[in-house]
Amino acid sequence: MLDFLRALVGDTLSFVAYAALFAGVYKLFQVSTALDEIKELLKSQRHDEFLARGPASIATASGEALSDEAAAEYAKNLLRAVNEEAQHAAADRVTTGPSD
Repeated sequence: MLDFLRALVGDTLSFVAYAALFAGVYKLFQVSTALDEIKELLKSQRHDEFLARGPASIATASGEALSDEAAAEYAKNLLRAVNEEAQHAAADRVTTGPSD
């Protein structure tokens, strides 16, 4: 009789352990699916916001969108500044020589 109860308790505990393991794996897949859906929603929301703003809009440091003329002027000024910096760097390399 005692052997029968020991086997019954052991089998019951094994069944409960396997059921808990199965439930944990099932819940893990549910969470993974939910995270994938959230990620897709965020991607589509970001994409929709980008399309609503338009690809040609440039934002200032304060986050305000510039008009096309202001964006073109900003781009010209930025290009001039980068060009001047590159010329200064090239002139410094010529006067100081290679840095080996």
